[in-house]
Amino acid sequence: MDPYVIGMIASDGHCEKNYWSISQIVDNASIIANICDIQKISGLDIRENKGSYSQKERIIIKNKNINEIFILKEWGIPEGNKTYSLSFPEKDNDAIWLYMLGFFEGDGSIYLEGNKYPRASIVSCQKWGMACCDWLRDNGVLSFWSYDKRHPKIGNLYIKQIDSVLKFMNSIYSRKEFANTNKFQKWQEVRIRLNYCQISGRKVAIAKEKKHMKEEATKLLKSGATPQELADKFNYNVTFFRKLNTELGLSKKAQTKRKEKEIESLFRDGKSGADIERMGYSYKLVSRIRNSLYGSFQTRSKSKEEKVRNLILFGLSNKEVCEKSKSSQSYVIKVKKKMVKEGLKVRLNKRRKKDG
Repeated sequence: MDPYVIGMIASDGHCEKNYWSISQIVDNASIIANICDIQKISGLDIRENKGSYSQKERIIIKNKNINEIFILKEWGIPEGNKTYSLSFPEKDNDAIWLYMLGFFEGDGSIYLEGNKYPRASIVSCQKWGMACCDWLRDNGVLSFWSYDKRHPKIGNLYIKQIDSVLKFMNSIYSRKEFANTNKFQKWQEVRIRLNYCQISGRKVAIAKEKKHMKEEATKLLKSGATPQELADKFNYNVTFFRKLNTELGLSKKAQTKRKEKEIESLFRDGKSGADIERMGYSYKLVSRIRNSLYGSFQTRSKSKEEKVRNLILFGLSNKEVCEKSKSSQSYVIKVKKKMVKEGLKVRLNKRRKKDG
């Protein structure tokens, strides 16, 4: 006798001395078809009777086979009322998983709690439920049994942990020929929604983790840490920390650009190259900015006046300008006055008249 059918009898069936029966509503035609196919393959006689129960049209499958009654007793199904006396079977795991599928199809349910968390539950008596919890725990599924307030000895077996729900549902539906019922379709809907919730939740978690990492990395970068050190610490791509370093203005490139702007501003305020160097800026950087602004005084293509201008801006004295440009001092002063008229801040270096 197939364990799937035995599970159906244990949940939605009845057993007497000379027959067993299963009652299902017409909507569950796929379950009825599964039972009929299994029993016909086994060469057993089946009778289907239509009736009504709880205002829903039902199909009752009845079978008179004394040998099968003894088999059902071996699986813990007693004769007569089994509501409080049903026992959990002691069989091999493969057979019990099929038995659990039949029982779940009869008295089980799968749903999403709060539209986020998958839950599986099975209605059962205390004796069966507590034994089933022990067997599920041995097979890697965490569950618990809870009383129903209306019926002290009847309650629900709950499976609430996500990993346990996945393992339980995938295990009972491991045989594809049974994956055609209403509850299997419901499980597919729950699994699709679960995947979406897990992906969405993972994205939110990653975003929060990245934000926290960025805040901590900002503090460390300001305290002197390098992007590579942070990449090793957080086990994350070094490019992320380099970009953050640049945004904060702490990278070498950003610092150099900031210094270039400062030097350019000082030149436009009339400071000489020597004065700027004394402020702590490197000769190489000062020369590069000066040359980009005014051109190099060593360029031969420049006119005499341009050479004098560049030497003046370079911060040389009148005497040094005269020597390097081979110009007279009066010509140098003339060029300086012209530069002052243009708005450039240039020192004329006029001699002070002696007192008395």
